[in-house]
Amino acid sequence: MGWNAGNSSLILGVFVLVVPLSFQLLIQFGFGDIIEFSDNEFKMLSKRGKERTYPWSGLKYYGDGNGFYMIQFGDNPALQIYAGSYSREDWSKLMNFLASHYPERKADGYVGAHLFKLNGKNL
Repeated sequence: MGWNAGNSSLILGVFVLVVPLSFQLLIQFGFGDIIEFSDNEFKMLSKRGKERTYPWSGLKYYGDGNGFYMIQFGDNPALQIYAGSYSREDWSKLMNFLASHYPERKADGYVGAHLFKLNGKNL
């Protein structure tokens, strides 16, 4: 018998509890900047107090990234936002706003932290 004979279910049980709880804590305290937007601007306030404000006139692209949603203003790297940090209602408001006001800015893909459109439609 090995060193953990009979304890494998206990180890698995602890692992099954610890990993999801750790991930949830990371989401709550590591991500989840406050997002505000109006017809004129998009604003993010980080949990550390840093505020970033961008006029919608500077929106280049928005779209899905690798596990994050990405919004790019100008030639700056895209902001990466974890949707799971926000209520379904708040996230739907932002998605509906983008789709209804800026459908032509929906990106086809991304490379690193920059979004793009295919077929020469880059803005």
